[in-house]
Amino acid sequence: MKQDPLLRGAAVLTAAGLLGQALGFVYRIALSRALGAEYMGLYQLTLQAYAVGMAFVAVGPSSASSRLTAEFSARGDQGAQRALLQQCALFFLPPLLLFGAAVFCFSDPISVCLLGDARTQLPLLVLVPCIALTAYENIHKYHLYGAGSVRLPAASELIELALRMAAVLALLAYFQPRGGEKAVALVVGGMVLSELFSATFLPLI
Repeated sequence: MKQDPLLRGAAVLTAAGLLGQALGFVYRIALSRALGAEYMGLYQLTLQAYAVGMAFVAVGPSSASSRLTAEFSARGDQGAQRALLQQCALFFLPPLLLFGAAVFCFSDPISVCLLGDARTQLPLLVLVPCIALTAYENIHKYHLYGAGSVRLPAASELIELALRMAAVLALLAYFQPRGGEKAVALVVGGMVLSELFSATFLPLI
């Protein structure tokens, strides 16, 4: 009996992961056709900066949120769980501000010298709010995982992915950008819109 919640949670996460992979596969194909090979390469370069930003801003608070929530949940300490969320939300602000300041002040050398393409400069600037929303969302998502609640955050992740597909493709179809910089910036803008959903929905759970 004690294994039932664990097995159910694992089944939910597995199903959500498989469905997410399927949606992601369709999204990547659609995005590749919409952007073309050259602009898709610019997008992949931008994602490298996104991965670095997430590692710097979000990994620590998210891990702490999950691990400590599991400990407090096992003790039945609801007050400590709420306080932990507030502390994690405050903890990610200094690295976020530092990362954002670095991007806004040095977006030109970062795009040219580190990423190797000046056309990634505008997408880099749009990445900052995306990372802020994703980091905030992850704190709440991993808090729910640590508390043993997997269905709603898993559902939120799938809805977010579907919204990202719709937002990105709609923005590209509406604006029809001719430059790679603007096209990739619109893709990142669609990511921001989809992250707004999870960053708003998960704290309400």
